Amino acid sequence: MESELDQFIKTLQKNGTAKWLDTYFNTLQLLLQQLNLNSDSPALAMNVTKNFELNSNIGQRWISKPYSGNYVGLLFPIETDEALLNCRLHFYFTSHKHRAVKFVLYSLEEGKPLPSKIFSHWKKACKAELERTQKSGYKRFHSSLFYDTVMNNELREEIFKEAFG
Repeated sequence: MESELDQFIKTLQKNGTAKWLDTYFNTLQLLLQQLNLNSDSPALAMNVTKNFELNSNIGQRWISKPYSGNYVGLLFPIETDEALLNCRLHFYFTSHKHRAVKFVLYSLEEGKPLPSKIFSHWKKACKAELERTQKSGYKRFHSSLFYDTVMNNELREEIFKEAFG
C-alpha cells in the first residue's frame, strides 16, 4: 500500500518543477492566509487525487488547480473579463442552471507572483464562495500534508528535496 507521502511526491513530480510549484504554493499560501483558512476550516478541502491532481476547493468548487504547461486554474467572479487579464476561460460553474462563476487558466511564470489584479479577482471569487458555503463535500478527502506543505516553507523545502532532488 502506497503511503500518503509517496502519493503526494508522485503527484508533485507530475505537476511541474520544484521552482514552478514553489511559485504556485506561495500564491496559494497568500490567499489562504488572507482568507484566514486553516487546515481545519470546514469549507476548505485540499485534495491529492489518484489521478495525480492537486485540487483546492471551497465548498463544492475548485478555487485553484495546476495544469500542464505551467497553467493554473483560478476561480473568478462571473463579471470579470478574463481576457483583459491575460487569462483564458476554461469553464463555468453553474448554480440552478445559470452561470455562477468562471474557472480560468492563467500562465503562471516560475518565480513571479500572481499579478495583483488577477489575485484580487481570484480572492473576491473565493470570498464569495466562503460566504455561500458551510462545508466542502470534499473535506473527507482533505490532505493535511498538502495544506501543510503549502503553508510551511521549511516542510515544503524538505518535501521538494525528496521529490526533486
